[in-house]
Amino acid sequence: MEWRSARGVAAGFVLAGGNSSRMGRDKSRLPWRGTTLIETVIAAVRQVATPVSVVGGTPVEGCEFVADRWPGFGPVGGIATALLHSRAAYSLVVACDMPVIQPEFLQKLIDGASDHDAAVPQTLDGQIHPLCAVWSSTSLPVFQRAIAANEHTLRRVIEQLNCRFLKADAAFVTNVNTPSEYTEAVAKGE
Repeated sequence: MEWRSARGVAAGFVLAGGNSSRMGRDKSRLPWRGTTLIETVIAAVRQVATPVSVVGGTPVEGCEFVADRWPGFGPVGGIATALLHSRAAYSLVVACDMPVIQPEFLQKLIDGASDHDAAVPQTLDGQIHPLCAVWSSTSLPVFQRAIAANEHTLRRVIEQLNCRFLKADAAFVTNVNTPSEYTEAVAKGE
């Protein structure tokens, strides 16, 4: 399935370059419903964006792999790498540890990005979740300036952008960072 806007096609990127330090091992490869966390996220992203690439980490069969241009720079570097690589006006970027995301919610983000630098989920408690967001190609220079200034905080980058914050149920943006969060998510059958 391909989504088209007046500005072009939404590309999809799955971030997998983190250290998984709180998990203690590569969380992207953890088992999830007969597959892995990263393969589950890739499958959801593929339903609304094309092509889908993995940024950082290790390659995944059937997906283009993009080496993180700024390794160790965290999400700011990973998103900047995705935007630098993207040929689309909008890029959906999702962390590899969000196995319960739904394509319908991702489509809502894509639809909400029009005429904005980004569409970012915000839960009812006011928390923003920029590791599951749509970024316009117009936001790339802001990310590049942040990297040049050694700014690693994604929230500070967001403050410089014209963002649309879309209400989201916390369940749609749940990620698993620790062994206990992973165990709990598996037990819930999410």
